[in-house]
Amino acid sequence: FMGIGDDDRFLEVLMSYTGSYIVGEPVDDADGNKTLPKTPLAGGLITLRDIIDGKANAKVYNCDGEGQHGCLTPTTREVDIEGFKFQLNELLTGDGAGDPGLIGKFATPAAASMELSDQQKALLSGMPRPFGGMINRIATKSPEAAISLANSTSQIVALEMAYNLLDNMLATAIQASSDSDKLQSEKLEEALRDRRQSLQTEYQTLSQQYGSIKDIYAHFTDIAMLMPNSVYLPDGGIGPSAAN
Repeated sequence: FMGIGDDDRFLEVLMSYTGSYIVGEPVDDADGNKTLPKTPLAGGLITLRDIIDGKANAKVYNCDGEGQHGCLTPTTREVDIEGFKFQLNELLTGDGAGDPGLIGKFATPAAASMELSDQQKALLSGMPRPFGGMINRIATKSPEAAISLANSTSQIVALEMAYNLLDNMLATAIQASSDSDKLQSEKLEEALRDRRQSLQTEYQTLSQQYGSIKDIYAHFTDIAMLMPNSVYLPDGGIGPSAAN
């Protein structure tokens, strides 16, 4: 996510959720003037839950090429979406094939000397602010406890990251829609606002089912209380700590 996995395939999945607005190559209109054909691409082929939990045989957009002009005439295809929560958990706890994950690299001097992968760097820069600090603090004292925290909260973290990314994408698209001519701009902006409202509604529903940032703090506190040494929240040292 945000650099995790195949970028083109990842963007196709995102576009299948958000929709898009394709601006084609210049063509001559009826008066012989150059014009840019614009084609709306409906979103909503997949849900936020599909992105978080994964889905088999999901219908997504398939671009016909690569790069800036590689998706002017997209088709659809069926793919198996690997849930972001699983990708996130593997990056934290290790892939079982030699990379110990962020927790392993935080936990031991030998592993700490290993360079972070691009995917791990992307995860660190994109995860909710307190979570990375929590994982780091617990991992240095007990990798097992840090893995427990990751396992119990990866779905919440995945939801927060996916929601923030998609919401920012839609907000940017709404702002950029003003560059179109007035009639097309109004139609595009309305469609994007409807999609953003759907995203916010689904996010609220999933937050009630998966949990929220407050629940991450609760999991952290429960684990920290069982540890022999004090572990403080990453907020300047003020927060719940483990009792003896």
